Amino acid sequence: ILPKFLRKKIVITVHGLAWQSDKWNQLAKIYLKWGERVSARIPDSLVVVSQSLKTYFQDKYHCKTIYIPNGVNLPFLNGNQGVEFLRSRGLKEKEYILFVGRLVPEKGVHLLLEAFRNLKTEKKLVIAGGSSYSDDYVRELQNRTDPSVVFCGYVYGEELDSLYRDAYLCVFPSLLEGMPLTLLEALSYGQAVLASDIPEHREVLKDQGAYFHSQSAADLSEKLKLLLSDKNSFPGNPSTRRDLVAQNFSWDKAVDALETIYREVLKN
Repeated sequence: ILPKFLRKKIVITVHGLAWQSDKWNQLAKIYLKWGERVSARIPDSLVVVSQSLKTYFQDKYHCKTIYIPNGVNLPFLNGNQGVEFLRSRGLKEKEYILFVGRLVPEKGVHLLLEAFRNLKTEKKLVIAGGSSYSDDYVRELQNRTDPSVVFCGYVYGEELDSLYRDAYLCVFPSLLEGMPLTLLEALSYGQAVLASDIPEHREVLKDQGAYFHSQSAADLSEKLKLLLSDKNSFPGNPSTRRDLVAQNFSWDKAVDALETIYREVLKN
């Protein structure tokens, strides 16, 4: 608000509806909703990272928004960096299911653990991520696991590259999202993806991923059984998934679009 009083130009980018997260108490959610209303009214330009957010702000606040999705760079796939990291965790190529993300309730990791427990598989489940003001939730997850579940904490660089590159498939069981960057990363490796059927996932994956009913551990388990028994049942293919990212979620294109907005706002 202060920049508005000082007659400064304002551009706001909305990455999600923070008040929907269960990690916030009621007082915090009231404050976050107030911030959302302010963000809809005061900026010279309001950017959103998903079509569902664009629809939300248009319907609720009748304000103009500009859609610029998150972006990633396509990785180089032929390297063997991070092999020692996999070995140190007891992981073998294509012998593990991967989740990457913050360990907070809305990411649905508890559903994934419940579904995995019902599988009869020799593959491991790798959880790459850590707490985000959610230590109690993380402890609950870790107390519900067995030796076939590997918690790696936050992973970056070559080690994360190796996890994505050598996973059998990636699972994204989120209950709500803005624009899931880790989903874009998985697709940039051409990885097979199983995701909850929320609009934000469908917007990105389209026909290049498999879906399960959001919040249903039973359906997630059934879909995992199917995909583990026959990977050929996956929709799409690796090259098409990479093309999907390059054409629609390029970081270079996102930067160019944002730069254009900043220039127009300053000029006006």
